[in-house]
Amino acid sequence: MQGSYRRLMFSVLVMFSAMVMLAVVPNSNGGPLVRLGYAEFDGEADGGPDVLPEYRAQVCPEADYAYYIVQFAGPITDKMKSGLESQGACLLDYIPDFSFVVRMAPKAASKLQTSTSLPIAWVGEYQPAFKLSSALRQFVREGERVLQSNMPRLMIRFFPGQHTAESVSDLEQLASSSGAMVEVVESHRSAVQPWLVLSISAQDLGQLLPDLAAQRDVAWIDLYQVPRVLNDVARWVVQSDVENNCSVWSHDIHGEGQIIGVGDTGVDADSCFFYDGSQGLPTSTVNKWQRKIIAYIDYTGEAGWDEDGHGTHIAGTLAGDNYSHSGEYDTNDGIAYGAKLMVQDIGDKDSLSSIPFGLDGYFRQAYNAGARIHSNSWGKPSGSAGDNAYSYRSREVDDFMWKHPDFLIFFANGNDGPADSTVNPPATAKNCVSVGSCKNPHAPFSENDMASSSSHGPTADGRIKPTIVAPGEYLNSAQSDRNISSYNCGTVSMQGTSMACPVAAASAALARQYFTEGFYPTGNRNSADAFEPSASLLKAVLINGAVDMTGSDTGGAIPANGQGWGRINLDNVLYFSGDRQPLAVWDVSPGLQTGNYDEYTVSVSSADMLKVTLVWTDYPSSEAAQTNLVNDLDLLVAAPSGDQYRGNWFRYGLSVPGGDFDRRNVVECVYIRTPQEGDYDIKVQGYNIPEGPQPYSLVVVGGGQRSARAPVLSGGTVSPFAGSISTTFTYTVHYQDPNETAPSVKNVVIDGTAHAMHLSSGTADDGDYEFSTLLGSGTHSYYFYFENAAALSARAPESGTFSGPRIGGANIAPVLSEGSVWPSAAAPGTTFVYTVYYNDGNADAPSEINVVIDDIPVPMELYDGAPYLGYYRFETHGLSIGTHTYYFYCNDGSGGDDRLPDQGTFTGPSVQEGNIPPALSDGKVSPASGTTDTTFVFSVTYFDGNGDAPAVGYVA
Repeated sequence: MQGSYRRLMFSVLVMFSAMVMLAVVPNSNGGPLVRLGYAEFDGEADGGPDVLPEYRAQVCPEADYAYYIVQFAGPITDKMKSGLESQGACLLDYIPDFSFVVRMAPKAASKLQTSTSLPIAWVGEYQPAFKLSSALRQFVREGERVLQSNMPRLMIRFFPGQHTAESVSDLEQLASSSGAMVEVVESHRSAVQPWLVLSISAQDLGQLLPDLAAQRDVAWIDLYQVPRVLNDVARWVVQSDVENNCSVWSHDIHGEGQIIGVGDTGVDADSCFFYDGSQGLPTSTVNKWQRKIIAYIDYTGEAGWDEDGHGTHIAGTLAGDNYSHSGEYDTNDGIAYGAKLMVQDIGDKDSLSSIPFGLDGYFRQAYNAGARIHSNSWGKPSGSAGDNAYSYRSREVDDFMWKHPDFLIFFANGNDGPADSTVNPPATAKNCVSVGSCKNPHAPFSENDMASSSSHGPTADGRIKPTIVAPGEYLNSAQSDRNISSYNCGTVSMQGTSMACPVAAASAALARQYFTEGFYPTGNRNSADAFEPSASLLKAVLINGAVDMTGSDTGGAIPANGQGWGRINLDNVLYFSGDRQPLAVWDVSPGLQTGNYDEYTVSVSSADMLKVTLVWTDYPSSEAAQTNLVNDLDLLVAAPSGDQYRGNWFRYGLSVPGGDFDRRNVVECVYIRTPQEGDYDIKVQGYNIPEGPQPYSLVVVGGGQRSARAPVLSGGTVSPFAGSISTTFTYTVHYQDPNETAPSVKNVVIDGTAHAMHLSSGTADDGDYEFSTLLGSGTHSYYFYFENAAALSARAPESGTFSGPRIGGANIAPVLSEGSVWPSAAAPGTTFVYTVYYNDGNADAPSEINVVIDDIPVPMELYDGAPYLGYYRFETHGLSIGTHTYYFYCNDGSGGDDRLPDQGTFTGPSVQEGNIPPALSDGKVSPASGTTDTTFVFSVTYFDGNGDAPAVGYVA
């Protein structure tokens, strides 16, 4: 890289007084707030929170891009997102309420402040202070004493994008040239999930942290802590809670056909609970002929198998099956003893130092081997800074599950109870099942008592944790003898949430087999009814069947900080032929958008109770958000009496009418112990879906009959948004009918006139419909209206109309602006970047857009924004020595063109040999005034055409 762009900061300290790195600014007008972990504030009224000067953004108005928070005035629709993108914004992390972190040019961001075409409440810079985890904010306040190491590690996540590799390299260079004691531990330059791990001396961290946070492509910085690891009676507790009644096993469901991934301290693979006499020891190559362990991945590289014993015990609880009676139950076999395992050996008990820094590859390895359930009895070390928070690892868990919606991940909740708010990340993830521990029933203990050490919720943002509870004390399971050739068959008793987690994961494997072998809906095995359940459906099944515990340390009735949604009981939810309580499930995809809803009706006759559970796998949150829910669904159940029950509005373990909708959790339940007979109407509605559509799962026990349901419309739009009288406009909407019937009426109503639409893709009952037409001048309006065979209708929007498109009578010529080349002078071999902004009033993309360099036209490419309203650029490193000229030209293909400048050419760049003097620009001091206690920050932009770092840099 010949040229070099670097931000230098010089701080003058005059009687420094620390500012608290957590601010709460009250809402002054009742509107939406921006809810960050750093601060909660009303941007429209207050303009944003105070930050330390060294953690304030320094944005150059001429920069090609910067990062901002853009807040809408209310729930976000696809049309609002598209409108923002058309203004040149690249949407990144969602921030409650109704906000996105976006990447866009500063000039475009300034125009948003006065936009009348979008309902924008506030636009503000994404400050470096917002990027620090709670642990690092505590470090800024209190200094080195909060660190647990003399060489703490930082996990730095970058925003995705085309500049990723360069951004990671720049940050590595900044760290290594800072004079601090820094080591690059590992980096990942993927354009999708970029990150960097640095090890920095504790005494240098305070000096270097502001500059790391100030790097514009950095999204989040957190302290990295090496994770630590946190069954004979349990078998009937989780199946029926009736002694020795294994009701699920009695239907020949033992986990057959299921593969469970497990990451722990390894497995003693020659134990009788895992060994295969014909295939021998497992290897890293997947071998599904293996009796038990289809693959063994040794991340440690030490070939030690399991020298600790923790992992062997976990694996035995999951799927151990004594070789002497393979396929039959023996004492101390696992909960899903018919399942197979994919084992990932990630270290020893004291330090799981071999676990990958990025979890995507870790989970993908198990997924590609066929695992759809993954058990993890490890987490952040107890008592470390940032406990209970939504960490970068929590985000990784949610991200993988969002992208792989049939993969259910389990984590032990932690062993720091019974105090509240002690959940160990990554169990703080939204989408995983976090597992608390209850006692195993043996005198004088009861399964209704929580283990006193089991960590309690809620999470830092107030979500319910643990998800569910399973027996985790005094569990007998396979024992490692630390000898891979002894063929031992020993067992050992262990306790903790580590032991409860595999009990829960194995229970999910049994539930998964129930669906994959077609037991639903008849209660008998029927291959014609078989389907692959989503992770959210399995999670909903576990929660719906869970029992409200009444013993010690539960934290109260469900949902509670100690027991979450209660203790697993599969017999309460899985329906088998002859059972009294009916079961109804819906696994819905692609799901809902903002303002859409699905309705279901169940009939309750002689049921003892009615329990409705809604679960969805949510889009990953920004770690910087104060509330980590992104896509918000609501559950509403209407009784025959007219009483309305909202999800999670509970009193003493039961739902009560009225209340408010939940705005934090991805699980919502309604539980009525003595329901009226009659029809109950269940509505699932999309309140705010910024990253839609949102799939979901619904499980109902106690009401199994369902009547016809209304169809759903989503994604309604017209394209393009603007044009001329000769432009063809296409209206598109997605129709989905839960009764699997085609629409009998399928109209788009334009300016009050209905037009029949036709199927363009998908199936008649689940597909996209469109209609194309020419329109006259002016601004038009439209809505969609469909009916199904049962005369049930759907309308989008539910009331009123959408506005658009806008049509001008004649073609409007495009306009070029903001043309430039960067850098203006540099050595031969430097990459020069030409950029220009293109704006077409008819929404026409350019048929031709060139930069003409020294009279030679070169095509440019779109790099930010929409084709008709965005930035185009051309890069070259082959300019000859000398001073060059350039201008820009475009044509919209409809007779309109533009040239920039109107006449003549721009001069530049200058390509020179020898030393090129550096250039300083944008020198400033912040704040402009203050007191003797104020820290003033002087900053300047430095550029050197030869790529030389400054030998001297000072402010006088």
